[in-house]
Amino acid sequence: MLHSKDLPLSLWAEAVNTACHVLNRTGPTTVKGKSPMELWFKRDPVSIDHFHVFGTECFVHVPKQRRRKWEKKSVAGRFMGYCDEKDGYRIWLPDINQIVTSRDVLF
Repeated sequence: MLHSKDLPLSLWAEAVNTACHVLNRTGPTTVKGKSPMELWFKRDPVSIDHFHVFGTECFVHVPKQRRRKWEKKSVAGRFMGYCDEKDGYRIWLPDINQIVTSRDVLF
């Protein structure tokens, strides 16, 4: 995953977390037609509409409180995965080498 998108090896943990997230929601089980998450939590199938390709270029919205009047309203980043604590995506910002969580992402 890292090599196909030319990402640094320091992001290996993000790649593993994203792979686990996707496999738990879509992966094969011994029960035909059920994902591991469906079996464990006994819920209806999870929607996969929010899935994106790891390392995809995207833009993260910068809130008004964090920018001046003439500054950019978004910054370029790379998709790293999904946030477990709240709804949103984990995005790596290469300019500052930091991972941020945001719901306002344009792919």
